Amino acid sequence: MAVFVLTWNPDNWEFEEGRYDQFVDATARGGTPLESWSVGVRRRGVSRGDRAFLLRQHRDRGMVASGLCASEVYPGPHWDGTGREAHYADVEWDTWLPVADRLPIDLLKGQVPEMPWDRIQASGVQLPAPLASRVEQFWEDHLQALGRVTMRLSEEVSPSAGFPEGAATKVLVNRYERDPRARAACLNHYGYDCAVCGFNFSRAYGSLGEA
Repeated sequence: MAVFVLTWNPDNWEFEEGRYDQFVDATARGGTPLESWSVGVRRRGVSRGDRAFLLRQHRDRGMVASGLCASEVYPGPHWDGTGREAHYADVEWDTWLPVADRLPIDLLKGQVPEMPWDRIQASGVQLPAPLASRVEQFWEDHLQALGRVTMRLSEEVSPSAGFPEGAATKVLVNRYERDPRARAACLNHYGYDCAVCGFNFSRAYGSLGEA
């Protein structure tokens, strides 16, 4: 699994009113909203199931979101409205933080100094594998400090599986949830047909049943 840093400069492009908060709320409830995102000049190298982190640039800098890529790279109209071509990948976001809760860039620079964080200009930069695992762990530690990450119990993590299942989240009691990244990867691989009876909601109900 490759790991990419996607970027967002709010001075160049801003979300529609309320949409950022919708992503925050959706992921806080365990949802995985799908959104296309620019990968800069990258034309290949992104696969379904690859990991993506979103780095807010220019002001209030830091990491604000994470997810799994749900497509390969594809072309589309540039987000700046000039009519030129840009390149995108779809991402199913599993976590989206309020800007105030971001993982600050200075902490990233302190924990992973080998990564040239100040020189990341374009979206779609791939993290080297040794650094990617450290960024992932630091991100999870940050989310745990915010109360936004599931506590993975050692007896619940299969050594042969890519995803922990049944991880506990501290609420008033321990509520056991499935990892949204596992769900996203499973749907990307197997699709939306029921594995038992073959039923598909979109075929039965049209657009109302999609996804």
